[in-house]
Amino acid sequence: MKGPKILIWGLAAMVLLAVGIAVTRPAASIREDIGNAQLRDLQAKGARIVDVRSPGEFAIGHIQGAENVPVEQISQLASWGRDTAIVVYCATGARSYNAAQWLAGQGFTKVYNLKAGVAAWDGQLTKDASPAPAAVKTNGKPILIDFYSDT
Repeated sequence: MKGPKILIWGLAAMVLLAVGIAVTRPAASIREDIGNAQLRDLQAKGARIVDVRSPGEFAIGHIQGAENVPVEQISQLASWGRDTAIVVYCATGARSYNAAQWLAGQGFTKVYNLKAGVAAWDGQLTKDASPAPAAVKTNGKPILIDFYSDT
């Protein structure tokens, strides 16, 4: 009768150990490449959309609702909630792929990369309002403006 009791207690101990490991183990991070439809779905569900291009690229045109965090400043996102869904994108998907890998490595549990970037985006792009260029009065002759001058 002692044999079956020891077997039952041994099995119970193994089950408790397995449950303890599963509960204390951090959740696996998701890093997934997605398309336009999935981005729209995630955005509708409250995901943060992050454009990792430069501020200049962002100003030219970005996905509506996106936040601009250039890839070289991606560590700023470390203070965000680890369970928030984050979709990253760039021009073609290369920089955002690296950003998504970094975020997943930092313990973010829901990280998505827009496959092929904004180049494959089939929706409208939002452009930042920029001031109109200043009018330059001339006497009708061509002018040359040197933007690379030291003076």
